[in-house]
Amino acid sequence: MTHTKGHKINALEAFALSLATMAPTGSMAGNTGPGAKFAGVNLPLSFLIAAIAMLLVATGFYEMSKRVAADGSIYAYNRVALGEHWGFVSGWIIMLSYTVLSVAMAGQAGMYASLVLKNIGIQLSSAMCGFIILIIMLLILSHGIKLTSNISLVTEALAVTFLLVMSIIIIAKGGDQGITIKPFIPSTSFSGIGQGVVYTVLCFVGFEVVCTVATRCKEPKKAVPHALLATIFGGMAIFVFVSYAVVIGYGTGHIGTLAASQTPLNSLAVRFMGPEMAFVVDLAIFISCFGADLCVTNAAIYMYYALGEHHYLPKSLGVFNTKHNAPSHAVYTVLAISIVLYALVAFKFGAVNDYLYYVTLGALCMIVIYMLSCVGSFVFFRKHKDIKHSFIKHDFAPIVGFVVLVFPLISNIYPVPQFPLNLMPYAVLVWGVIGYFMSVHHTKSSYKSISSK
Repeated sequence: MTHTKGHKINALEAFALSLATMAPTGSMAGNTGPGAKFAGVNLPLSFLIAAIAMLLVATGFYEMSKRVAADGSIYAYNRVALGEHWGFVSGWIIMLSYTVLSVAMAGQAGMYASLVLKNIGIQLSSAMCGFIILIIMLLILSHGIKLTSNISLVTEALAVTFLLVMSIIIIAKGGDQGITIKPFIPSTSFSGIGQGVVYTVLCFVGFEVVCTVATRCKEPKKAVPHALLATIFGGMAIFVFVSYAVVIGYGTGHIGTLAASQTPLNSLAVRFMGPEMAFVVDLAIFISCFGADLCVTNAAIYMYYALGEHHYLPKSLGVFNTKHNAPSHAVYTVLAISIVLYALVAFKFGAVNDYLYYVTLGALCMIVIYMLSCVGSFVFFRKHKDIKHSFIKHDFAPIVGFVVLVFPLISNIYPVPQFPLNLMPYAVLVWGVIGYFMSVHHTKSSYKSISSK
């Protein structure tokens, strides 16, 4: 269904949704250290490889978004490419991913909000900060996607500006040991660089969020593809450039210090910009995480909405409130689920573990979704002989993209992670199986309903 009422977003606002969900500043803060632990001095090279891999995956989304303009992202695409059953399974899995990533980002935003408040003399736990953030998001998201995208555009612009300024200053000052091209010359083992790709790929998760709200965009078959490409290329430039600055800042001979640091950006800001910058970098990371949480929660809302529209979920979720310019029932449902999931973990195990547990589950879901998107794109253009075929875009990109994603998927299974992270791959599998049987039941019910008439 295409909605003609309500305020729609333009291409720039669509781009803001995806870029803010990717959260360059928050992603760099969370994944730089773990990535350096394996890739070492070649961390920027791991980012470059990850960027190329995600560009191949994004090609499928790009090509499909030019031809299918419907809410639901991969659900809409794979319904057309692979049929109703696998279309729903794709939507079912990405719905789970966006829901738990919403909870995870609330935990991360809560951690940095607590640090920011501490710097101005206010003591409030990370868990409580995250809870308050979810309540604030409920108020914002209930007033429509245009407000969401505009807030995200401002927050991520501020955060990225600080990140780039800091990186430029580090490089201009010659870093710790001078400017060098060593980060781009393989010196770490192939497996080490590959393992680093596991973490750097995670930084790109969210580039596809704009696909979930296609019908809320002006000229979706133009705005969505343009936003996708801008997000991927923008992310590629930011991540490679900033990771190079981070490695140079610590020095190619002190990568162990970077790998062990829990706050790499803070340390660099203090060293190269002054001690007062610790507060600014915490604020920038919080802003980035808050914007990401806002956007990924919005994506979850529109997935519930799309599945409600097609009667997989309660029909009330598929009702669009033109007065508030939002699917209000889906907004309240998603936020209620997020608050419950957050409270179950954050108040018992802390905001740090809330982020760790839910982001692992969400990232695994997204890896599976990206693989399914590659399959769907490949099959779609094989079936539609009337579309001019491109070997690079329709064959090479989905096949290589799928193969590249196998590595981070396997790395989350073996070596076996600690409990409860070891259960996450099987949780995704069970969730997918449930979705398949739900689709089969839904199809049979629909057939009986039509037959009875």
